[in-house]
Amino acid sequence: MAENYEDERQKKVDSFKLNIQDEDYIPAEKYEDKIKSGHQAQNERPETEELSDYTMELDEKTQVIDALTDKKIDDCDDIKEKTKIKDTKWYDKFKKRKKSAKYGCLFKMIWLVAVITVGIIISQIALVGINDLLAIKRTDESVVSISIPKDATIDQISQILLDNGVINNTKFFKFYAKMTKATDGYNQGTFELRKNMDYEAIINALQSTQSRTDIVTIRFTEGMSIMEYADLLEKNQICTKNEFLECCNSDIFDEDYPFIGAINNSSDRYYKLEGYLFPDTYNFYQNSTPESVIRRLLANFRNKIYSNKYRFEGYDKKMTIAAMADNLNISIDDVINIASIIQAEAANENDMYNISSVIHNRLSTISNGGVSLYGDGGLNKLQSDATLYYPYPSEDDVPENMVGFVSKYNTYNIEGLPAGAICNPSMAAILATLEPNDTNYYFFCHSKATDDSTAKAYYASTLYYHNINLREAGLL
Repeated sequence: MAENYEDERQKKVDSFKLNIQDEDYIPAEKYEDKIKSGHQAQNERPETEELSDYTMELDEKTQVIDALTDKKIDDCDDIKEKTKIKDTKWYDKFKKRKKSAKYGCLFKMIWLVAVITVGIIISQIALVGINDLLAIKRTDESVVSISIPKDATIDQISQILLDNGVINNTKFFKFYAKMTKATDGYNQGTFELRKNMDYEAIINALQSTQSRTDIVTIRFTEGMSIMEYADLLEKNQICTKNEFLECCNSDIFDEDYPFIGAINNSSDRYYKLEGYLFPDTYNFYQNSTPESVIRRLLANFRNKIYSNKYRFEGYDKKMTIAAMADNLNISIDDVINIASIIQAEAANENDMYNISSVIHNRLSTISNGGVSLYGDGGLNKLQSDATLYYPYPSEDDVPENMVGFVSKYNTYNIEGLPAGAICNPSMAAILATLEPNDTNYYFFCHSKATDDSTAKAYYASTLYYHNINLREAGLL
C-alpha cells in the first residue's frame, strides 16, 4: 500500500515538472550556485540587447515562477517537499529585499549629502549678502563722490555703487531695493557717500538731497533779462539755455501760478515769464530741469508780491504789493512792466521814484492824445532807450544776421507800455512803481558815468528844458 502511495506521489511530481529551462526546483543548499550562474548568464548576454527588454523578460519569468511555485506547494503532498519549495521562495524574496535595502541606503546617503551641500552653499551666499547689506565687513570710512545720471535705473545705480566701492554685490543690492520698493525715486546729481554705509542708508541718501554736493549758488542781479538768466544757468551747468528759454514760453505754470495764467497776450511777447523771475540769490543743483528752476523763481516772486507786507505812505497798516496795486486799480502785470523800465533806466534807487513819475505822467496823456499839461505832444509814447533792442541788452548784442533789427517793444514806435516786461525788476523798482514822486516831469536823461563820477539824472517838465538838460549832460 505504501509502495502504491509512493508511486502515485512520484507520478504527480514528475507530471508537475516545468517546461521552462532552468526554472525547476532548486534546492536551498544549491541556491547560491544557481544565482551565481544566473548572474554570469546575465553578464554574458549580448551587448546589443536593450536593458529594458531584458528587465521585462525577467519580470515576466518571475511572475510565472511565483505562480507555479505556489501551485507546486498546493499540489505537493509531501511535507518535506513543501518545506523545500517554501524555503526557496522565501530565500528569493529575502535576497530581493536585501538588495533593495542596500540600494535604498545608498540613495538616502547621496540625498543627505546633496541636501547638506546645497544648504552650506545657500548659507554661504546668504552670509555674503547679509554682510554687505549691513556693511559688516565694509569698514572703510572714507567718503567717495558719485554722480547719478538723469532717470538712472536701479541696474545703473547699483553698478555705480559697486564701481566706487560703496557696495560689494549688485545682485543683493537690487534684491534689497526690490523688496523694500526702492527701485526708483533716485535723484540726479553728485552725492558724497561713505564706503561703510548699509543699504538702507545708501538708498536714503540717494533719494534725498542732503548728500548732494553739486550745489551751485547763483545771484541773479536786478535788471537781468531772461536771456541773461539762461546764459548764467547754462554756464553753471544747471540746465541748458535753449531748454530754459523754451520753458519760459510754455503754459505749464498757468494753473499753479494764477498771476502767470492771467497773462492774455503771450503771443505778443518775446518771453512770457519776463519780469516774473524774481532776481535774488538761489542755490541750484547741477543738471536740474528748467521747470524746477523756474518754479523756484516763481515761488519767490509769489512770496514777494502776494505774501510779504510793506509800509506804504498814507496807510496805517502794512500791505502786500498785490493789495496796494488793487487799491491803485493797476494790474500786477502792468506793475511789473513799468518796474522793468524803471529798473533799466534809473541810475540808483532814489532816481527810480522820479523816473516812475515821468512814466506815469506820460501814460496819463494817452487819454488826451499824448499832449501834456504844457502843450508838448507825442508823450503817449514812453520813448525809453532801454526798449530799443529788447530782448537784447544793447545794439551790440543783436546777432549779426539780424541787421536792421527793430524790437516790437520799441517805445519810440508804440503807444504806452510794451507787450511785456523788458527785464526782471527789483523790489525797489516795484515799490517805486506804486509810489512815484509827485512831479510834473515828462522828460528825463542821464549824463554818462565816468571813472570819477556816477551818472547824473536830469528831469524836465517841457521839451524846451529837456533839450537844455541834454546839452548839459553832454548828450547833444
